[in-house]
Amino acid sequence: MGAITATLCLATGIALLVTPLVSPALLASATLSAGLLQISAGVLLRKRIFRPLDRLLRTADQLSGGHSPSADQVGGLSDALREVANEVREATRFAVSIGNGNLEAHFAGTQDNALRAALVEMRDKLRSLAEEEKRRLWQTNGQARFSDLLRQHLNQPDTFGFAIVKQLVNHLGCNQGGLYVLQQPAGEAPYLELTAGYAFERQKYQQRRILVGEGLLGQCIREKDTIYLTDVPADYVRITSGLGQATPRCILIVPLKVNDAVQGALELACFHPLQPYQVAFVESLAESIAASLAGFETNRGVNRLLQESRELNQRLQLQEGETQQNLVELQRTQAEMQQNVQMLQVTQDEMRHKQVELTALFNSINATLGTLEFDPEGHLFHANDLFLDLVGYQLAEIRGREHRSLFERNPATNASYADFWQRLLAKESVSDEYRVVTRDQTEMWFSASCTPALDANGHVYKIIMLAQDITEGKKERLEFQKLSLVADNTHNSVVITGPAGRIEFVNRGFAQTTGYTLAECIGQKPGTLLQGPDTDQATVARIRQAVQTRTPIYEEILNYHKDGHSYWTSLSINPVFDQGGTMDKFISVQTDITETKKNALDHACKLRAISESNAIVEFDTEGRILEANPNFLDIVGYRKEELIGQHHRLLMETEEGDSAEYRTFWQLLNQGEIIRDEFRRVTKSGGEVWLRGTYNPIFDLNGKPYKIIEFAVDITEEKRLRLATRKQEFELREYLKAINLTIASVEFDLDGRISEVNQIFLGVSGYAREDLVGKPESVLLSEEEHRKPQHGMMWENLKQGRLFSGEFKIRDRNGKELWLKGTYNPIFDPDGNPVKITMLAQFTTDEKEREMELSGVIGALKKAVLMLELNPDATFRNANQNFFDFAGYKRIELRNKELGFFLADNESFDRSIRQPMNRGEAFETRLDLTAASGRIVAFRAGFNPLTNLEGKIHKVVVVLTEE
Repeated sequence: MGAITATLCLATGIALLVTPLVSPALLASATLSAGLLQISAGVLLRKRIFRPLDRLLRTADQLSGGHSPSADQVGGLSDALREVANEVREATRFAVSIGNGNLEAHFAGTQDNALRAALVEMRDKLRSLAEEEKRRLWQTNGQARFSDLLRQHLNQPDTFGFAIVKQLVNHLGCNQGGLYVLQQPAGEAPYLELTAGYAFERQKYQQRRILVGEGLLGQCIREKDTIYLTDVPADYVRITSGLGQATPRCILIVPLKVNDAVQGALELACFHPLQPYQVAFVESLAESIAASLAGFETNRGVNRLLQESRELNQRLQLQEGETQQNLVELQRTQAEMQQNVQMLQVTQDEMRHKQVELTALFNSINATLGTLEFDPEGHLFHANDLFLDLVGYQLAEIRGREHRSLFERNPATNASYADFWQRLLAKESVSDEYRVVTRDQTEMWFSASCTPALDANGHVYKIIMLAQDITEGKKERLEFQKLSLVADNTHNSVVITGPAGRIEFVNRGFAQTTGYTLAECIGQKPGTLLQGPDTDQATVARIRQAVQTRTPIYEEILNYHKDGHSYWTSLSINPVFDQGGTMDKFISVQTDITETKKNALDHACKLRAISESNAIVEFDTEGRILEANPNFLDIVGYRKEELIGQHHRLLMETEEGDSAEYRTFWQLLNQGEIIRDEFRRVTKSGGEVWLRGTYNPIFDLNGKPYKIIEFAVDITEEKRLRLATRKQEFELREYLKAINLTIASVEFDLDGRISEVNQIFLGVSGYAREDLVGKPESVLLSEEEHRKPQHGMMWENLKQGRLFSGEFKIRDRNGKELWLKGTYNPIFDPDGNPVKITMLAQFTTDEKEREMELSGVIGALKKAVLMLELNPDATFRNANQNFFDFAGYKRIELRNKELGFFLADNESFDRSIRQPMNRGEAFETRLDLTAASGRIVAFRAGFNPLTNLEGKIHKVVVVLTEE
């Protein structure tokens, strides 16, 4: 355009230069022609060149953001295209940087256009998505990490707290954290105890105790709600590092709740504020931590009881082992009483088996041991019904008596009673055996452990004694000791053979009688060793026949000594059967009766041998007592001279001694019949004893009875135990029947499958029995409840034999939510291994719905009006947000402030408010409250005292409505 204009100007100039040389007409014509030429060229240039150039320039100007110069169209077009190129290069660089993950990249271009705006918007949206993904990964990784940590420390309560706090502080990027566990010692106010602290990558070992309601931590426990402060008071807490000290930017306190029961609190302090998703993560984690703490507490109690039970069972098993060994010795020396001993053994085995089953069931109702409690000075202040029933006393009769006046320690214990009690006061548990004289002056023995109980300060405040009745075993051991001494020192020959009749054992008496040692006899048959040419073969045949038919036999036979001389022996052979009824061995007791044969004194010898271990009494045929051995005298309590010449009727109840059956009893004896049975007799003191024995007529040379001998053993305790066992079985059946009629119950196997349900549970849940039996527990739960970590932890504890109690949520047949409160109880086999789980619970759905409805009403009320909570002394306790908004104060500023602090007129405070509050009255009055800003507002105030279970006022709720 510039070149064309210059050409036109040059043509016009030439025309002007030649003007003087030409004529005016010619000049005018030339000038007119040049003008027409210039106009035509301009029109042509505008149409063919300038219009397209303008459109291109406008487009470039739009791309460059309107910053191209307009003075020179060609130059402006060049500048605009240059700006466009620069913007495209910057946009390319910006896009590549974002593609490489740099979401903080800056767009360096200077033009504001649609491309720049779109790219910047894209970067911002990608940055937002990246932040959201980062938060999601943070929460997911945190949940996985803490789930692993909870499982790793499931059985490590000592390291659990520090591991959790350390991981949480590092995960949140906080600077300090603490785990507080709620302690509720008996007789003391509940308090929070710092069990784990962590700050600046190291463990804190400070000790802190905070009462419930004291400070923010105590307030958090009382309200069961999270506290999050970003405006932290300067003296609340200080975080110390190598660079100095500083107040944190924010404090987060979260209660540890499970099933609405508070176990403690988490406190975290940070230099930076926490995001809402971080606070929500800590609140979610707090429930799992609370479940673990509750499990630890339950496990500690259960483990303690299990340990005490195992120790007691071990002692009882040891005593039973000794009893078994002594029974074998008794069998070796008392062959003729073998049948009675076997019957006693079977009875004892049945009783032990039933006792083990009862113990497994009674573990959940604490009814197996006598329990006594003494103060530190040794005075009794409590005993359970089991112990009182055993000794025959009422609690009021023995309350206040000293330990030493009730229990006589085992004389085998060398330590003095003072040393024994000092060991207890030194916090040492002591186990021993004790003799007790009951109210009816009978003797009982107890195996007992005494354990000191400590208060919160570690001082002994009482002694707990757990006692097990071992009277029967004690008496048996004393009796068996005597019998073992006889067996070891008897001159009788004792031979034990196997089922094939080959010798397995002989005693020293056999070696003395026959000259053969045990080594020479093993594997031999007794007849091969002892019989000789003059041995009566008919007697041998009878013995062989008795052995083949497995029947007891008594014979007198001629045997031969190892050196060849002969002797007469009385031979008693008895088969011994195991508990399954299979013949196990033969026991033969042989007595050298050579001299007895000569002197016809075999009956006296037998009586002397048996008298050492049995109660024996002799009567004439009229029933008058002729002789009684010491064992019989010990049982009935008479001296010998008091019995001799007295009639057998002295030992009977009057009515029984005058009965027709009693007369028939003596008639049968005089006819030569042997009578075997269990007999009830009366002692000198009027007490009752039971004897198992045999009345044996003794015949003269004419075959007529001339006296009666009774052989008996004392089974009083066995009889009492049998009656007690039947009573316990009946009571247990009635107890279970009552439970089944009043409480919902469900039985599970250890894999969680339902094996039985009662009608109470079916009636409420709507299920039929066939809908549940054989199904997994999950059929009763929602998917959310079944997948909760604490649900899995509960079953892991149950499989390990630990009791679990609490509140549970299930679904009925229609999917409706049901609530129950009760326990899951492991049931053990005789070896102490869990075999199934029983749930005993009561439905609390209605109570739960009312509780939720009440919570909703209270929540709505708190949002609608001003509410204030006061302590019984009228000091500030808590308030809702409406009150804080009105008053303009923070919760920590109102701590320990009296209500009068808010009143415009404080003079009438004591008269109109404090006095009715002290009387525990609900009342209404008018209050003029002053806010922090100085604003005074009139309210109608309703004062409502709230009492605890003991009827004492623990707080007063004030509802304020503006007049």
